[in-house]
Amino acid sequence: TDEGEFELALYLSNHDDKEHLRTLPVILLTGEKSEEIKAKGLEAGANAFIQKPVSSARLLEVVDQFLPARSP
Repeated sequence: TDEGEFELALYLSNHDDKEHLRTLPVILLTGEKSEEIKAKGLEAGANAFIQKPVSSARLLEVVDQFLPARSP
C-alpha cells in the first residue's frame, strides 16, 4: 500500500487554519486486514477503521459515534 490511500485523512487533519475540516470525521472502509494498514490510517488522522465485508448495522454503529447527540 502507499501513503496515497490516506491522503484525505492527512489533508483534513493537517489544516489548523480550517477548523471545520479538522473536525470532519474520517472513517476508513477497506478490505485490508493488516494491523499495520489500520495503524497508518489512524496515524494519518482517520477517526475509525472498518474492515470489509461490513454489515449495514456495523456501519451505522460506527457512523452514529460521530453524529451529534440528539435531543429527546
